[in-house]
Amino acid sequence: MFNRLNIDLLFQVIIEITISILLILGLISGNINLIIHPKFNILLWISSFILIGMSFFSFFRIMKPRHMNILSKYFIILTPIVVCTIIPMTNIKNDSSLNYHYSATNTLTNEDNVLKPFNTNKNLKEIYKKEIGKNYIEISNDMYLKWYYEMTFNWNDFSGTNFKFLARVFKPENNNEFIVFGRFGMICCMADLQPCGFIYTGNNMDLKDGEWYYITGKIKENNKYSFNYEKMPEIYDLKLEKTSKPIDEYVYIK
Repeated sequence: MFNRLNIDLLFQVIIEITISILLILGLISGNINLIIHPKFNILLWISSFILIGMSFFSFFRIMKPRHMNILSKYFIILTPIVVCTIIPMTNIKNDSSLNYHYSATNTLTNEDNVLKPFNTNKNLKEIYKKEIGKNYIEISNDMYLKWYYEMTFNWNDFSGTNFKFLARVFKPENNNEFIVFGRFGMICCMADLQPCGFIYTGNNMDLKDGEWYYITGKIKENNKYSFNYEKMPEIYDLKLEKTSKPIDEYVYIK
């Protein structure tokens, strides 16, 4: 029977269909965005349909046997496919497995912070302002990461201003000096994923790592503590509203 098949082409069709199915399932469930920025979703949809089309046209040539089939080249492609199917996405979601670095020092400078504002010429007070009837500036999930980056060196311009945003608790082990309220931010893919948040040194050290809250508080520069090798701003005068974990835990640059 196999003598009547183009085995080489059969392997191609199986790989194309498998990759397209994995892409579609990941896009529908949203799990693909644990490792890839949502801005690439439309390209992934297009890629999955192209793969389906390629496999469809290749299928009709499978019954034309080839004299010599070289299958070893497909093992390079099959390896990542097999790995993707046997490693559950829950392992990627398990943020508690990360080892956070923290330190306390009085010698931190702006060079210690890897975050850079997008455009220092922007009038941020025109972009981020209070809505009528609110005593705080509300930061949505879509705004969070760009706001955080743009304001990195401009918190003093908003001295005494309340901000409200959704954040989780990052609590380093064996550290009772501070906790961090923030989000995991993604610019391109999982490789650049990092906590983007605020040092807190107040009276809520009993909060647990991974809990989620709506945070309302004021923000100031922090020159003492670093977390995950970065200097982060400090938040104070907190109001906490406990909430459930959002469907998408990450924030992105749109």
